[in-house]
Amino acid sequence: MIRALPPWGYMPHAASDWDDRPPLPTADMFARDTYSKLLAEMIGTFLLTYTIAVAAGSGAFLAAVAIGSTLMTAIYAGGHISGAHYNPAVTLAIFIRGKIAVAEAVAYVLAQILGGFLGGVAGFVLLDGEESHPPIGAPDLASGVGRGSAFLAEVVITFALAWTVLNVATTTAQANNSYYGLAIGFTVLSGAISVGGVSGGCFNPAVVMLTFVRAISTESVTEHVWIHIVGPLLGGGLAGALFVLLQPSEMSTGHPFGAASASAPLRKQAAPYVYEAVGTFLLCFTVACAASPRNGSGLAPLSIGSMLMAQVYSGGSTSGANYNPAVTLAVWIRKAKSAAGAAGYVLVQCIAALCAGGVGRAVVTEIGHPVPADSSVINDGRAFWAECVATFFLCYVVLQTATNSLVAGNSFFGLAIGYTVAAMAVTVGPHSGGAFNPAVGLLGLVVEGSISSRLWIFWIGPLVGGALAGGLFRLISVEEKVITHKSVKNLNLTETGGKASRRRSTLHADPPAEGVGESFNKYFPTATPTVELKPPPGLKPQPSSAADVKADDKI
Repeated sequence: MIRALPPWGYMPHAASDWDDRPPLPTADMFARDTYSKLLAEMIGTFLLTYTIAVAAGSGAFLAAVAIGSTLMTAIYAGGHISGAHYNPAVTLAIFIRGKIAVAEAVAYVLAQILGGFLGGVAGFVLLDGEESHPPIGAPDLASGVGRGSAFLAEVVITFALAWTVLNVATTTAQANNSYYGLAIGFTVLSGAISVGGVSGGCFNPAVVMLTFVRAISTESVTEHVWIHIVGPLLGGGLAGALFVLLQPSEMSTGHPFGAASASAPLRKQAAPYVYEAVGTFLLCFTVACAASPRNGSGLAPLSIGSMLMAQVYSGGSTSGANYNPAVTLAVWIRKAKSAAGAAGYVLVQCIAALCAGGVGRAVVTEIGHPVPADSSVINDGRAFWAECVATFFLCYVVLQTATNSLVAGNSFFGLAIGYTVAAMAVTVGPHSGGAFNPAVGLLGLVVEGSISSRLWIFWIGPLVGGALAGGLFRLISVEEKVITHKSVKNLNLTETGGKASRRRSTLHADPPAEGVGESFNKYFPTATPTVELKPPPGLKPQPSSAADVKADDKI
């Protein structure tokens, strides 16, 4: 006999203790629930800051991977208890979003600060006395970096982090997904690689406690500590405010920016385009910083692929998460998007890429951008071929993992898309420049101030690759080609006669207006589909034990 665990955290000691009615809430239950949440927040923040203190303090080459992975696993461990904020900036974003009360938010922040301090102390105990490096790692500005550059880096990456949290972990459109921890943790991994050498890669005011713990041995606190507090809080606040503006249906009843507000329909129509702009901006900003000549990490492909993965997960259910004119072209050929909608996406993608280049230049001065190998090594034709094949691979993966109804509801689409780019950046990036995206190719305009004679490689090559992927998709996936952008369907599981069968039904009961967001976002997973199996009429399920036998037993 299977029963759901009663609410309020009550766990019976024996089968006979079960009662179909949930226990009445008491002050003691509320207190235990609060203590559990605060303890989970403290433990998660402790583990994160301990990893930073030791991995960064030891100068580990893969410190960014360790930090992002620790955050990911700690989120999976504590998300069902406290929500796994582990960061005052994230708590602020969730407060603005309306998912946590003021008193509880303050308590969360205090628990996070305590956890950060204890993590620093634990790291200090381990590393104290070793002369080869400072006692513990702590965020600090790189030599020669201006305050404005570091502050801007902290704002942008913390915005990306909080934006990812809000979209993958707090929305009904993506409820019950299994990728939330991966997306959040690897956003930090990406940021630590791309701007860690600029601002110190804090993105979390609780991590500032490491600076104070390190002062035990250095006997000084950096004068730039405010950057690692104010910058992340501003980034988190901006993410929360933008989410509220673009997601009226996610707001509570009576919220001034909720679904009942007069501006809700207009904001809902604008949301797909803004999501495309945000995702493209963050991708191009990461390229600009991670691939900068001043970034000596050697992990740029990992940073770029991780950011793309996280933003695909973040925006997939709203805009379809194209972030690439070549992908938009492939989706249009696949007939999952209207011509007007595709043109609008390409426009905002290009504008966002240019803006990202400008912001990236303010952060690292000399931004990274796609540049083919010297013509004496590889001519333009071969560079074009490399861009074409790599972009074909990317668009083929997008169409098959994110728009094919046979794999609808999967959780691997973002991972597949992001790490296709990472793989191709390693494979052909040294030869062609590794754009695979016409919008990314525009970063060269920010550097040179004029159109390069080789810019066509990053536009024609990816667009040809995207067109080939769209055409071949229609040849390979024969059943899919009859689905147009006006009637995109999704395969869901339903119960028929006690057996699971497939039927076609629209994924969104409330589709966007014509020409807006009717991309392949309708295939991105929302709530995990479930199969309810019922016994034939008249057949009563067998109890698991004599203690479970009751007159009204039901599964």
